[in-house]
Amino acid sequence: MLKEIIYALAPLQFFLRPATILLLLWAIWLTFIKKDKAMGLALYVGLVIIVDAYMGAVIPLSGVINVAYGSIRYSDFLLLWLLLTDSYQRRSDINVSNTHRKQMLGLALVLSLLFLYAAFRTYTIDYEAREVSHSLGHGLRNYRLTILKPILSLYIASTGFRNSEDYKKFLIYLLILGIFFSVASVELKFFDRLFLKGATYDKLKFWQTLRRSGRIAGFFLNPNNMGNLCVVLLPLYILGLKIFRRVSRKIFVFLGLLALLFVFLLTESRGSFFGFFVTIPLLIFLPVSDMKLSHKIGTAIITILVFFSFMPGAFEKVTKRLDRLNVDGQQMIEESLDGNETDSLESRVDIWKDGLKIAMTSPIFGIGLGGSNFVVENYFAKQRGTSTIEVDHAHSSYLNMFIQTGIIAVIVFLIINMIVVISAIKTVIRVRSHELSPILVACSTGIVGYLVCIISQNSLLVWDVSTLYWVLLGIVCALTGRIKHEDSGGEKNTIDS
Repeated sequence: MLKEIIYALAPLQFFLRPATILLLLWAIWLTFIKKDKAMGLALYVGLVIIVDAYMGAVIPLSGVINVAYGSIRYSDFLLLWLLLTDSYQRRSDINVSNTHRKQMLGLALVLSLLFLYAAFRTYTIDYEAREVSHSLGHGLRNYRLTILKPILSLYIASTGFRNSEDYKKFLIYLLILGIFFSVASVELKFFDRLFLKGATYDKLKFWQTLRRSGRIAGFFLNPNNMGNLCVVLLPLYILGLKIFRRVSRKIFVFLGLLALLFVFLLTESRGSFFGFFVTIPLLIFLPVSDMKLSHKIGTAIITILVFFSFMPGAFEKVTKRLDRLNVDGQQMIEESLDGNETDSLESRVDIWKDGLKIAMTSPIFGIGLGGSNFVVENYFAKQRGTSTIEVDHAHSSYLNMFIQTGIIAVIVFLIINMIVVISAIKTVIRVRSHELSPILVACSTGIVGYLVCIISQNSLLVWDVSTLYWVLLGIVCALTGRIKHEDSGGEKNTIDS
């Protein structure tokens, strides 16, 4: 029944391109003409995910910068614009004292320096000659995409917005972006893919396997990454039902929630499911204005019942992937040789063990930045017959960071998140009646869910996936500072810096 409904909507896909152009023009108008920072940040996230990563669009500078190392991306111009306009607009504003922001940015600077040091020790492999060589260009390219741009977006977001309405506008823009991702993911999955065609769409063998498996991956070409994005966005939709008062906006948010849940379940990403399950207690038990516990539980039950009523078979989708945890490593290899997509908890543990051994060869500062490092080690290990699984990363963002940049970088990263999230939770508990508290709870919960997801996935070091996380981390820090400032009797119409 569900497929019949989806395919009945197939003719509507031809309206996606003109709708996308209109949406882009609207976003450009608000960002560059109206200098709407909230839209600018949302547009930046969209450009990184869709234009930079999925479409592979760059501005080549022949003879100056090798296109293979990234050249100039469209999001680079927007990031520079946001940096310049944000600095100019803050000259006449009263600064809000935010100690946690200073701590966060100081540690973020340390983290970027650790990544830079790792970038100078990057190497790549020539599989034909079986030779390893250092590649500074590859390392700096990874540094720029993996940490430099995310840290700059963190800085911009952490300066916050001018007033409370701007935070609500930013939330609306993100919800629109989430619905856009949901619709595009369904179109890419079920229809003719007339909407957008990625640079690597038809070239990836993994994508062909993915199509056979029936999982949704959206613009990321990886269902786990799409699942992680859903985990970050879902709390924003859930609490958006509380934040917005107008019936039209509530309907818009509820329909977006159902669409994103549909996409989320079809990713069949177990790590993302686990991350979302962790966010549920936080959404229920963290105080959200005057919302009673019974009201929260009732809303959750109604949403689940409505969703599963419209999507029969969704529960089987979840349990099907969870049952795969019992597949052992040998069966995984046999199925892989037959061309079937497969994975198991035991195989992940095997990879983590191998990854930990690699990390311990240079535990303080890592072996160098770039996913190619793990490919190198795993490739030679397989040739020696000591490894049974061929992968290109350690299937854990924390372990990948440990391997590439060392244990110090991992500790600094965890401290940054602890400072921001714990401060936010304390603020929400103390100042539960503030109008921005629900947004702070939603963003903080999304961050916690993402941090859980990346325990078993590599999304943190995949720059297009992690962009939204870094932006929201800055927003949480800014929101915390604003709520504290206003609760202590400070002026409302100031910027959070």
